[in-house]
Amino acid sequence: MNTVARALLGPALAVLMLSACSTDPDLPDRSDPQVVRQTSALKAQLTAESMGFGTKTEQWSCAVRLLGYREGDALGWASCMGRTGAHKQGSSGPVRVSPAGVVRQPQDGNAYATSVRQMFGDELGGWVLDHRDELAKDAV
Repeated sequence: MNTVARALLGPALAVLMLSACSTDPDLPDRSDPQVVRQTSALKAQLTAESMGFGTKTEQWSCAVRLLGYREGDALGWASCMGRTGAHKQGSSGPVRVSPAGVVRQPQDGNAYATSVRQMFGDELGGWVLDHRDELAKDAV
């Protein structure tokens, strides 16, 4: 291979590799009426108790972005807030919810990224990890 071909091939391969890595997953269309219903159903399952805040939490509400399904479970980002007495509490992060209403959240600390990938799969989990700030603002 001549020098000119090598000079052109290197940058072309780098662009191709970067574009392959930055592909967004095929997320549900939030304007689709079925997705609106599914998002509402997911939101209804995210109670204070199911999110680990107990039964004494008042004024609980969640904003949710449905991200898809895996093995029958709904995958989403949930930003939830409530209060117990004068104390406000909440969480914002990935959730995986079974049809029976069992809510799974990622582990904390060093296990966070690995558990998100286990919950969502490598492709969507990696995308979620790369877009946390956007997802936290994007939930409805």
